[in-house]
Amino acid sequence: MSKDSGILIRCITKQQALLEQIKTPWMNDVCSFALSTDARMSEILKLEWSQFDLALSIARVTADKAPSGRSRSIPLNSDAMAVRKRRDKKWVFTTDTGVHPSDINRKGFKLTLTKANIEDFHFHDLRHTWAS
Repeated sequence: MSKDSGILIRCITKQQALLEQIKTPWMNDVCSFALSTDARMSEILKLEWSQFDLALSIARVTADKAPSGRSRSIPLNSDAMAVRKRRDKKWVFTTDTGVHPSDINRKGFKLTLTKANIEDFHFHDLRHTWAS
């Protein structure tokens, strides 16, 4: 826990184990993208192709799609760009059947964490891994 902020920052030390346990390709890509960026789950699930600037390696989140209500740019590293290249629907992240999800399967995510022997961890913690 940081003394300054009082916020507990948890980083994945077993991120590869987590990704290996996720059996659905779209969810694996969502988690990989989250690990590779500082994007929130809601921002990731709302991404459209028009938000990507490949020349600058960023994704732009508009104010209407950001929980904070403010526009921002998400830097994309090579891992995030690799995920982007695998996705080919209108929405960047769709299920394997082409459905645009509004949320992840939280029960399935928790089960995956259990299989990967990762305790006391939440999807939002993936953002903190990117920053570390």
